[in-house]
Amino acid sequence: MINTVWIFDLDNDLLRFHKKDHYTSVSLSLLRQRPISACDFEPYKPPTSIQAFRPPRASQCIMRRTGICRDRLERHKALVQKMLADFAHQWRHVLSGRFNHSTFRRLAYAIIKIVTLDFEVKEIAAQRQGIGGFLVWLNNLPEWEPFSGHIVRVGGASVVLSQHPCHAVHLIREDFQQYCVSKPEDDMSVVSDRTYLVLSVREVSLYRMNSRSERCTAAERLFDGTLPPSAAAIDQLLQATLSVSPVTTLRGLPTELQEKVVDNLAAGPVERARMRCTLI
Repeated sequence: MINTVWIFDLDNDLLRFHKKDHYTSVSLSLLRQRPISACDFEPYKPPTSIQAFRPPRASQCIMRRTGICRDRLERHKALVQKMLADFAHQWRHVLSGRFNHSTFRRLAYAIIKIVTLDFEVKEIAAQRQGIGGFLVWLNNLPEWEPFSGHIVRVGGASVVLSQHPCHAVHLIREDFQQYCVSKPEDDMSVVSDRTYLVLSVREVSLYRMNSRSERCTAAERLFDGTLPPSAAAIDQLLQATLSVSPVTTLRGLPTELQEKVVDNLAAGPVERARMRCTLI
């Protein structure tokens, strides 16, 4: 069926049926015993992560970045939330199972590019040939370039790419030590906060460290292969990566003229929305 995914989840002994906003499953053991029908399926709930991000020396807290324009943050959030939900739906055949390290880095790259609106929109005005439908098929795998390192600097934070919490904490502490070594000796008494965004694709969390303490947020659901990203996860992504609002000539114009300029920059709604977030 188009727009439907059947998943043989051998790790949990389940046959899962995924359609947009409809997730059910049935035990494979029942399938081995007799033919099944629609009434045998039950609502599917993704398992809770067994690798909770709770470093032993870090106190858990809620982090809010200062100096961010609230209106700009909400405008970014409205667009990013839709795009990440669509990305999760299009690639659910990959996100719902296990993926190797190369695919993990490609998925992480896509997440950061979407969140920072750092992508090129190609508008296709002509009708596509063939059977049409979605641009991503069940046999497709991510083919774009992946991130090359474990830690990537984006906006005001360092993005830590790791599928394992213990490894992520090791990377953070190692990076912080290197940062301290690079500071002049007379500044070593108090080292200001360094913010890290821990991205495992499945979950996301913030980690803040200075010379005296370590703090982290609770891990929030991002891409579990079933549900769309949580609002809390998107908020953490934006809190870490949102850059300082650029100074543009467009901002000095009346709101009506700003809207007209943006409307004439691109024909498609996605590019217009992206331009509104980056220019206004």
